[in-house]
Amino acid sequence: MSEQNVNKVLRKFFEFEDDDLYANRQYRLSDRQRKGMDDRAAFVKTGGAKLALFFYGLTALFACIFIPVGLLTVLAVNDWGHGLMAFGAGALGIVIFGGIGLFMQFGGNPKPGQSYAVRSVSGPVSLGQEEQQSSADLGGGHYTVHFMTLGGMTFVLDDELVGKIREGENYAIYYTNYENGADGMILSMESL
Repeated sequence: MSEQNVNKVLRKFFEFEDDDLYANRQYRLSDRQRKGMDDRAAFVKTGGAKLALFFYGLTALFACIFIPVGLLTVLAVNDWGHGLMAFGAGALGIVIFGGIGLFMQFGGNPKPGQSYAVRSVSGPVSLGQEEQQSSADLGGGHYTVHFMTLGGMTFVLDDELVGKIREGENYAIYYTNYENGADGMILSMESL
């Protein structure tokens, strides 16, 4: 596949335009990419808030059921063993579900308007693959993960790009890392 055709495939797959690539080469996001990242962050934040509410509800449920049951068991029946178990289950539920709720609400999700560090790596690509086994609840089957390594960085290679990127050819990848150091995503990629 010619360099021009590879670049067309990469543009389509990573959904970037000339202005995006120009900005990425200068280690910044284009206005379009900034809006897309902010929109994605807002969507994640909304989903995280909904999940947080669910876990806060479970926290309240555990608090409202197990703690009163534990107290009533101790006070009415004078059964300290079962009363402490119920109280402990309530306290444990509060800590676990409340903690998950807090993480979902305030965790490491990207925030709209935050800064993104645009980074790049370039050079000859080395291709590889690794056999993985899915978890038992997904049927326990095997699948292959393809990856590409260049400039000391490894990126998962989507099945759609397998066979289109060739071993030893030179590429430049522009990607983002969030301000907090969490891995970001590939913004653009080009054959050199």
